[in-house]
Amino acid sequence: MLPPDALQVLALAHARGAQDGDYPRIKDYFEEVRTAFVGSDSNYLVRELGLLDEKGTGAAIRLFYLNGESQAPVHPPSEHDLALALHTLVVIFVTRALTQDDASMRGLESLAANVAASSGRHGILVLGTSEEVLRDFRHAARGHQRASGQELGTARGICREARLRSDPHPL
Repeated sequence: MLPPDALQVLALAHARGAQDGDYPRIKDYFEEVRTAFVGSDSNYLVRELGLLDEKGTGAAIRLFYLNGESQAPVHPPSEHDLALALHTLVVIFVTRALTQDDASMRGLESLAANVAASSGRHGILVLGTSEEVLRDFRHAARGHQRASGQELGTARGICREARLRSDPHPL
């Protein structure tokens, strides 16, 4: 059996509209995440924390374009996907299409429960395209939570939230 990667980054967004519109699009943010973690020379933190794989290529990156509405639905990663690495950062790019897809939101609830059960090995970063979309996401997540009523992981400290900048490249 192969040993798991030290770090994997799972980036998720809804498929609808991910490649539409003006720059920056969700697919452009995906590329920024990939670039930040893939090369040992591209990210100081990846080098400093020793998160390189045996080939020195950085963290394992997997991109998921979710769509629970299509004939062949694509759901969020499972507990098995989380087990492929010692540590996992799940980056969720929140768009209006994601908040309106009930199947994807149910899958994110399950993913959040698996992350919460990982004893701190995995975490979630939620990035929204606007404050309004983040508010809708919190509302939709609350609607899918079981009796606990907790938002998608925020009460347990496994989830952080931020709004995307209009330009993914820092000055």
